[in-house]
Amino acid sequence: MKQYTGTKTVKAMPMTMGEAYERKLLKKGVRPSECETDKAGYLVEYEDGYQSWFPAEPFEKAYKLSETFLDRLRIEYAEVKERFISLDNFYKKGFDGVAEIVGARQAALLLCQMSSMRTYVEVLETRIEDIEQSIKNDK
Repeated sequence: MKQYTGTKTVKAMPMTMGEAYERKLLKKGVRPSECETDKAGYLVEYEDGYQSWFPAEPFEKAYKLSETFLDRLRIEYAEVKERFISLDNFYKKGFDGVAEIVGARQAALLLCQMSSMRTYVEVLETRIEDIEQSIKNDK
């Protein structure tokens, strides 16, 4: 099989598995046991209005709160920083080690990319700090 990556925007609110069962949001025939009724999760509503229940752990791994501009900026920062760290770790082999794997031209381009990404991460971090400070000052 081929790998696919996708993103969805959904609306959600905390809801236990027991509450989801009462609202008939679980798959047919799924009835939570006594110890599962308090299991944390989320009521999820998709763009087309379809609703379902999602256990908390996989939901929180797949989705990040994006209610405000600052939330979305934090998501962007975390994603770019993760990619930067991955590239930085790859480049710990040194130029020659990387060039051996991808060729000298690509190794040089990756070095330029890493430098740009470092600057991008720093700018995002500064913007977040600036906005957070502005919010504190407004209170």
